[in-house]
Amino acid sequence: MYNRAMKAAFIIALSALVIVSIIVGAMLGGHASDAPVKHSLSYVVMGIGEAHLTYNNDTGGTNQDVVYLDKSNGYRWEKELSPKPGTFLYLSAQNGGHVYGMLKISIQRDGVPVREAESPAEFGIATVSGTYQ
Repeated sequence: MYNRAMKAAFIIALSALVIVSIIVGAMLGGHASDAPVKHSLSYVVMGIGEAHLTYNNDTGGTNQDVVYLDKSNGYRWEKELSPKPGTFLYLSAQNGGHVYGMLKISIQRDGVPVREAESPAEFGIATVSGTYQ
């Protein structure tokens, strides 16, 4: 369980990361042709153990989940996305103190990571973001 200081530190760090991500305004791609191209997009989290997730959904809302990464799910959590162009994408994962080794996250387009981050620290946070074009 988190104590109040850890919760406050997590909220402050998460807020700072969101602000920085919005300012940076990273782009996730686009296509030069006239015909729209349909890409598959997904959030991916990999590791072993408990991870606390915060992510934007397809409509711009924010979801929070706690997932347990183990052999039954291939040590992987994935969320398929169908955002409209201009949607801000954001994924943050915090090691729940029970992830052994590296916690790795990514935003993937057509199965290829376009944004990646990792954290080896107990209670460490990894964050990725960008705007879908």
